[in-house]
Amino acid sequence: MSGVAKLLLALLLLAGLDWALEQRWHAPRGADPVIEKLADRERLAGRQVVAVSLTDAGGPTFYVRRRGQWRCENAHRAVCDPSAVEGLIASLLEARGVERARGAGREAAYGLGPDARLVVALHGERLAEDPGRDVLLSVDLGKSTPGGPRGMTFARETGGERVLEIDRDPRALLRSTGGLPPMVDTTLLAGSRASGFGGLKEMRIEREGRVLRVALEGEGWVIERDGRRDPCPPWRAGGFMALWIRGRYEGVESPARAKELGLEAPGGKVVLVPDVGEEVELRLSPVDAGGRAYVWNRGTNVVMVVGREMQGLLLPEASMFLDLERANPWERWLRKP
Repeated sequence: MSGVAKLLLALLLLAGLDWALEQRWHAPRGADPVIEKLADRERLAGRQVVAVSLTDAGGPTFYVRRRGQWRCENAHRAVCDPSAVEGLIASLLEARGVERARGAGREAAYGLGPDARLVVALHGERLAEDPGRDVLLSVDLGKSTPGGPRGMTFARETGGERVLEIDRDPRALLRSTGGLPPMVDTTLLAGSRASGFGGLKEMRIEREGRVLRVALEGEGWVIERDGRRDPCPPWRAGGFMALWIRGRYEGVESPARAKELGLEAPGGKVVLVPDVGEEVELRLSPVDAGGRAYVWNRGTNVVMVVGREMQGLLLPEASMFLDLERANPWERWLRKP
């Protein structure tokens, strides 16, 4: 083939490619997947979500908003992480996806069968008096799928036929901690830190009629006990404070058992004074025969379960602050998580 013929062939190919692209650009887009909302959030207009329920094969778990805090009814009303609960609500209302199936016959393939699905329901302010629990929205969550910055999952409105693959994975917000229900805040001061909280300025440890006071005065920390007053190493005071802020509990118990658990006449009491907000009173029990101790937050009315070692660190002696021959007992909580 001559050079001229090759050039003419190349021009024809380019012209054909240009025509094909032009036709594709102007062609109907009916074959492209339609992106749809998982739920119509307009149905919540003028309504308030006051509870969230999670129901799987093991039964329902309820989260109720009480006095501005989310509490888990299945965990003796333990305080929940508000960002997790609000994030879960937003994930249902903001999710978009494409239809992957329709009809009840294929639900098992998408993890939406009765034994596999997780039903997430949002409840309104008529929860208590409505026999149907005032469900504003109910969604079935199925299998999670890889992809997208926030993951993806199969979902449908409860009772509906359309299965969507949505652009997020709400289940990622529902990982449980230590056998407790998902979204429970297991930090020791859950629900006790006011907006703008920056730290503690005073910590009082009371046991057997004696008071150990550790306080920030001016630029430094002081420790007072038995009529004595000494400078307190800042890394010891800071470590004890960090334990309360970053430390976590293992479980919860009913406040109705406070007397039985040794909390009405406690083995000790700690009063924490924050830089903003009200002081926090915590009662601590002695360690029981099973190596467990209990910490009762009087403000939130949550009884937390901790181990023997943690109990000793939460209810310290003066030497734990002042004896510099020993390692800092709270060193691990000074490190950023």
